[in-house]
Amino acid sequence: MNYSEFQSLAGSRASHRKFLADDIPGEDIKKIIDIARLAPSGHNNQPWKFIALKKTELIKKLASAIALDLNGV
Repeated sequence: MNYSEFQSLAGSRASHRKFLADDIPGEDIKKIIDIARLAPSGHNNQPWKFIALKKTELIKKLASAIALDLNGV
């Protein structure tokens, strides 16, 4: 990827605060986590721990515990 392509990619990214209530297939979640684990880390020690919550009740409890406002999730 050249600089121009990277600049276009970085400039087109967006933050999303509202999400659909649609269920995400487990296979898609596995693919997303697999891609996320490839993110660079110091000394390539990859200290990540991923948790995928699908139940709205658990998501709200976690959000409350860490004081996030998820606007209708």
